[in-house]
Amino acid sequence: MVTKKKPVHRSRPTNPDRRAKGMNAPRKAFWAPAAMAFLIAVITWMAFAPALNNDFTNWDDETYVKNNPLVTTKDAGLREIFSTPVSLNYHPLTILTLKWNYRTAELNPYSYHLTNVWLHVLNTLMIFLFIFLLTRDNTFIASFSALIFGIHPMHVESVAWISERKDVLYVFFLIPALICYLRYAETKNWFWYAAALTLFIASCLSKAMAVVFPLLLLLIDFFSNRKITSRIFTEKIPFLAISLIIGVLAFRIQSAGAVADLSTFTLAQRMLFACYGAMMYLFRFFVPVNLSAFYPYPSLNDQGMLPVAYYAMPVLFIMLIASIWLLKKERAYVTGMLFYLLTVALVLQFISVGNAIMADRYSYLAYTGPAFLAGWYLHSWFLKKRNISEIAASLAMMAIFSIVLVPQTRARCMVWKNSETLWSDVISKYPMKVETAYRNRGNYYGQTNQTDKAYADYMTLLRMGTSESKVYSNLGNVYAMRKNLDSALWAYQRAIQLDSTNANAHFNCAITYLGLGQYDQAAVEAQKGVQINPANDKGFGMLGFALLNTGKYRECVNAYSRQLELNGNNGDAYLYRAQAYRALGDTAAANRDHAVAMRFGKTIPSN
Repeated sequence: MVTKKKPVHRSRPTNPDRRAKGMNAPRKAFWAPAAMAFLIAVITWMAFAPALNNDFTNWDDETYVKNNPLVTTKDAGLREIFSTPVSLNYHPLTILTLKWNYRTAELNPYSYHLTNVWLHVLNTLMIFLFIFLLTRDNTFIASFSALIFGIHPMHVESVAWISERKDVLYVFFLIPALICYLRYAETKNWFWYAAALTLFIASCLSKAMAVVFPLLLLLIDFFSNRKITSRIFTEKIPFLAISLIIGVLAFRIQSAGAVADLSTFTLAQRMLFACYGAMMYLFRFFVPVNLSAFYPYPSLNDQGMLPVAYYAMPVLFIMLIASIWLLKKERAYVTGMLFYLLTVALVLQFISVGNAIMADRYSYLAYTGPAFLAGWYLHSWFLKKRNISEIAASLAMMAIFSIVLVPQTRARCMVWKNSETLWSDVISKYPMKVETAYRNRGNYYGQTNQTDKAYADYMTLLRMGTSESKVYSNLGNVYAMRKNLDSALWAYQRAIQLDSTNANAHFNCAITYLGLGQYDQAAVEAQKGVQINPANDKGFGMLGFALLNTGKYRECVNAYSRQLELNGNNGDAYLYRAQAYRALGDTAAANRDHAVAMRFGKTIPSN
């Protein structure tokens, strides 16, 4: 009697010896994959080494690090860090790592960049291990997937941008969690399950995008051909519960400002944007050209229509989904494509977040899917049709792709050198389209006393029809630096018209009035400023000086007293309050303040 052989699934290369002896059979010699992983780590380090010489940028780095009291003050403890969102995001573990950088190096950017690069290298090694275990010790697929993940130019934003620490950190926990789940699925040892759950929680506390983790577990079950039982679903319940909690929390926090009003774009337009993002991230995996820190939304034509390319994207997206269905028996294809779609789905602008249609950083974890898929089919092409060893094929692929991608990645790291290089790159690709680029570059020029360049960028923003109050406020600063006080006053007043709660515009307006000798108007603007920002001690100083020069001595004393409550080390405050006390006839109080002022090196003539 002839018996039919049980078919072996053709889309899963395995180690025949391990299949014959069972999953607990000894693995192949470890030296070869270990050597490949080490080589990949070195290449990845070389690709991102230029980032170590970069500075902070003025894109969120001030919010996350330089001006973040959770990072820069010793008083901020775990309770404050775990209860305070930063920039409309909840990621306390990320803030803890930034605080550690500050405690060890203060504001030396090298420390922050070094941590990011190391995390990325470690993530690359863990991607290698994850794919190696998933494919049952396939060195070629693991090597290719890890190398592409490690050196892809689209990942520069996640690594070279200090504020994007959350990307490299959440993946640093998420991939080991997947590895632990693989071990749990193989051994049924609950230690690995608990480790996966713990690492998943840490990943969620680093960035909320980790909430897709339970779906990735189901994807691993599918690829591993685990028998479908109730256990497969019940064991995901704790992961799903955590995902729901973190997801709801993240949405509520971002709804306070980061999520755009749903009326900004129609439902049809948002669907087009989502399809565009899904296909463009995939396109740039294969063709990483024209990368930018900012991709603006497209402009509508006179008929209210988007560019033609956007209407083609749903067709391509439907074809992609159809290919997954038609090739559903090809577990590798389904796994790779669904890994990509699941991890990129949350950032496809179904609900518009921010003012950019896509961002390189959103591809960080997602590219694991297409990298794995490309490695899978290259493995078939190299090793199944050619008489070549796995190690030789791996080295050949590493050489080819390193030569192509490493120079691009190094060049992209240099774009993130500082605020000028970053925003100049965006402007070169999207001239007169990205207000953020001109504003941030103008701010950088203003802070570095390059007033002519700052003026040019702010005037460009005016020609673009900006309605942002801070732009006019900063333009006023440039006018003031150029000693053009009348124009500075106009700019500050325009800033206040656009946003009456712009405290800095009120304060700067007060300073300008003081320079013009218009003390009554200076007092009015300083008063408005401190009402908006009562924690600004310098604002009370401006108010006190204006009141002193208008003869309102009692109000002047009150203003300086409030300033000294906020900052008791201001010698000028004691000096001018002494003058006000003397004018009020309170000689004793005047002498006390004068004595303190003298300790700060401040003196006034005695009557």
